[in-house]
Formats: sequence, C-alpha cells, structure tokens
Amino acid sequence: MRITITRIGGFAATVTAGLPPTVVDTDDLPADTATVLADAARDALTEDGRRPAARPTRRVPDAVTYRVEVGDAGRTREMSHADGDDAPAFWRLLDLLGGVSG
Repeated sequence: MRITITRIGGFAATVTAGLPPTVVDTDDLPADTATVLADAARDALTEDGRRPAARPTRRVPDAVTYRVEVGDAGRTREMSHADGDDAPAFWRLLDLLGGVSG
C-alpha cells in the first residue's frame, strides 16, 4: 500500500507550497507497522465513504487541508479533510503516518 499526504493552506502555506508530498510505502516498513498502517488506512477510507461531506466541528483560522491518496491493489482512492473536521479514523491515520514518516 502506498499512502501520499499533501498539505494545503494554513499559516505556513507560502513556505510549504513547493514541498513534495509525504509518501509512505508499507512495503518499506516492518510487517507489524505496515499492518497497523494498512488497517488504519482502510478504516479511514470506510469512514470517509459512509459520511456525508465532513463539516468542521469548530472553526479553525487558516486551517490546513490534508489530502490523502491510498493506492492498493492497483486502485487509488482519495480523501480530504481540514483541521476541525469530524473524521476520527482519518486523524488517527495521519497520527500514525507522522510516526513513520517524520
């Protein structure tokens, strides 16, 4: 599974605009980490498919939008949320990705 994160907007938008997206390939990770990450990605995609467009639970000035693409078995799916959106599985995935990519 290949997971790509693109950050859009926020206070640092002028600094981060030219930076490449973060890419994590589960084939490059230890098996236990890859399994946890793949399960979290599937949970986030399932959550995203069940919900109407996420509405912010609170207004966040200069919120960052995170676009995540998940490529698996020849298929790519995309989900996108901004700071303040109610999407717990999505935020868990981002937290896990931060631990393996940062």
